[in-house]
Amino acid sequence: MKTSTPIKLSETERESLSSWIRSGTKEHRLVERAKMILMAAEGIPTQAIARTMKTRPARVSKWRTRFARQGIEGLRDGTREGAPHR
Repeated sequence: MKTSTPIKLSETERESLSSWIRSGTKEHRLVERAKMILMAAEGIPTQAIARTMKTRPARVSKWRTRFARQGIEGLRDGTREGAPHR
Protein backbone atom coordinates (compact mmCIF):
# COMPACT_ATOMS: atom_id res chain seq x y z
CA MET A 1 0.00 0.00 0.00
CA LYS A 2 1.32 3.46 -0.89
CA THR A 3 1.99 5.89 1.90
CA SER A 4 0.20 9.22 1.82
CA THR A 5 2.11 12.40 1.07
CA PRO A 6 2.86 13.93 4.48
CA ILE A 7 1.42 17.40 5.06
CA LYS A 8 3.05 19.86 7.42
CA LEU A 9 1.38 23.25 7.84
CA SER A 10 2.87 26.50 9.04
CA GLU A 11 0.68 28.51 11.40
CA THR A 12 0.03 30.98 8.56
CA GLU A 13 -1.09 28.21 6.19
CA ARG A 14 -3.34 26.69 8.87
CA GLU A 15 -4.95 30.10 9.50
CA SER A 16 -5.45 30.75 5.77
CA LEU A 17 -7.10 27.37 5.17
CA SER A 18 -9.30 27.76 8.26
CA SER A 19 -10.41 31.20 7.09
CA TRP A 20 -11.36 29.72 3.68
CA ILE A 21 -13.65 27.28 5.48
CA ARG A 22 -15.24 29.98 7.67
CA SER A 23 -15.49 32.53 4.85
CA GLY A 24 -18.89 31.66 3.42
CA THR A 25 -17.94 33.37 0.15
CA LYS A 26 -15.11 31.08 -1.01
CA GLU A 27 -15.80 28.69 -3.87
CA HIS A 28 -17.08 25.33 -2.64
CA ARG A 29 -14.23 23.43 -4.29
CA LEU A 30 -11.59 25.55 -2.51
CA VAL A 31 -13.33 24.98 0.83
CA GLU A 32 -13.34 21.22 0.16
CA ARG A 33 -9.63 21.27 -0.68
CA ALA A 34 -8.87 23.26 2.47
CA LYS A 35 -10.74 20.68 4.57
CA MET A 36 -8.82 17.84 2.92
CA ILE A 37 -5.47 19.47 3.66
CA LEU A 38 -6.35 20.32 7.26
CA MET A 39 -7.41 16.70 7.86
CA ALA A 40 -4.25 15.43 6.16
CA ALA A 41 -2.14 17.69 8.40
CA GLU A 42 -3.77 16.00 11.41
CA GLY A 43 -2.40 12.69 10.14
CA ILE A 44 -5.72 11.32 8.85
CA PRO A 45 -5.06 8.82 6.02
CA THR A 46 -6.21 9.53 2.47
CA GLN A 47 -8.79 6.70 2.52
CA ALA A 48 -10.42 8.06 5.69
CA ILE A 49 -10.50 11.62 4.32
CA ALA A 50 -12.13 10.33 1.12
CA ARG A 51 -14.80 8.45 3.09
CA THR A 52 -15.50 11.46 5.32
CA MET A 53 -15.79 13.83 2.36
CA LYS A 54 -17.64 11.31 0.17
CA THR A 55 -15.12 11.49 -2.66
CA ARG A 56 -12.51 9.30 -4.33
CA PRO A 57 -9.15 8.64 -2.66
CA ALA A 58 -7.43 9.65 -5.92
CA ARG A 59 -8.94 13.13 -5.61
CA VAL A 60 -7.70 13.52 -2.03
CA SER A 61 -4.27 12.25 -3.09
CA LYS A 62 -4.12 14.74 -5.97
CA TRP A 63 -4.68 17.73 -3.68
CA ARG A 64 -2.33 16.40 -0.98
CA THR A 65 0.42 16.09 -3.58
CA ARG A 66 -0.23 19.50 -5.14
CA PHE A 67 -0.26 21.16 -1.72
CA ALA A 68 2.99 19.42 -0.73
CA ARG A 69 4.67 20.69 -3.92
CA GLN A 70 3.17 24.17 -4.31
CA GLY A 71 1.64 25.16 -0.99
CA ILE A 72 -1.66 27.04 -0.85
CA GLU A 73 -1.31 28.25 -4.44
CA GLY A 74 -1.40 24.60 -5.53
CA LEU A 75 -5.00 24.35 -4.30
CA ARG A 76 -6.21 26.87 -6.85
CA ASP A 77 -7.21 25.74 -10.35
CA GLY A 78 -4.59 26.21 -13.02
CA THR A 79 -5.26 28.10 -16.21
CA ARG A 80 -6.75 26.03 -18.98
CA GLU A 81 -5.99 26.21 -22.64
CA GLY A 82 -8.60 26.54 -25.32
CA ALA A 83 -11.31 28.94 -26.29
CA PRO A 84 -12.70 31.14 -23.51
CA HIS A 85 -15.99 30.08 -21.95
CA ARG A 86 -19.01 31.85 -23.45
